Amino acid sequence: MKKNYLVITLSLVIIFLSGCANDYYVIEKQYYRIKKEAVKIYNNPFGSPPKELERVVGLFKNFSQKYPNNNLSLDAEFETARLYAVKEEYDKARGQLKTIINKYPNVKSILGEAIFLTGNTYQAQDNWNAALEQYKKIIRQYPATTKGLRMPMYIASYYKLKHQPDKMISAYQEAATHYKSLKSDKNPLLNYVLSGLLARCYIELKDWENALSTYNAMLGEYMGKTKLNMDTVLLEMAAIYSKELKQKDKTKEMLTLLLKHYPRSKYRNVAEKLLKEMSKNE
Repeated sequence: MKKNYLVITLSLVIIFLSGCANDYYVIEKQYYRIKKEAVKIYNNPFGSPPKELERVVGLFKNFSQKYPNNNLSLDAEFETARLYAVKEEYDKARGQLKTIINKYPNVKSILGEAIFLTGNTYQAQDNWNAALEQYKKIIRQYPATTKGLRMPMYIASYYKLKHQPDKMISAYQEAATHYKSLKSDKNPLLNYVLSGLLARCYIELKDWENALSTYNAMLGEYMGKTKLNMDTVLLEMAAIYSKELKQKDKTKEMLTLLLKHYPRSKYRNVAEKLLKEMSKNE
């Protein structure tokens, strides 16, 4: 009797889980049909009529209201803001992003993304000061989030793109100082990310000595001691030794270490080719 009861219970559980999976598939399919409609506007924002924008925005809003607990609901809310932005209805975009911020006051990753997109709307209007205020807010309030970590480099790259070298150098220097200040013995993975970003700042500043010093510290801390791959670091170091410092021996050393420690690296063919070319030129 107990055996039959267990079989019946297990069957009901399987049926229930199967139904949940099917429901999610139906919801997901419905959502991506709406996204296809949005793509048409993204591809031709000024050719699509205002009524089409409001129709698609309405579809996203209805979806979020109908499935508030589905993870696609949040994506739909962000898509609404992006649609307004691509149509240059920036006030509406910022209004939608403010709604998201108020709805998720304790979720740092969501807040960072919403504030970043708010900054993007100001940047699209050539109001860099207002955009910068939003970007710096992310750095201050959510420094260890994905967006928070990227913001200092994003700001510096803006000045680089705008050919403002003094502001670019100052921004990369500020970014380097900021990344160093975030390091903590309690979070080795964060330290790994911060070290990589710090090295990139030094490379942009053409401070080869500090870039190599940072990379060497990463090799000492992570190579062979963790599962974190150092093949990108070794290739970056080889590039600095080869192109900037013209040190062939050190270039060879880095490439040889890459092949030794990471024989299945995606950079294997590149490393082997470079070593072969260097041997020919000797």
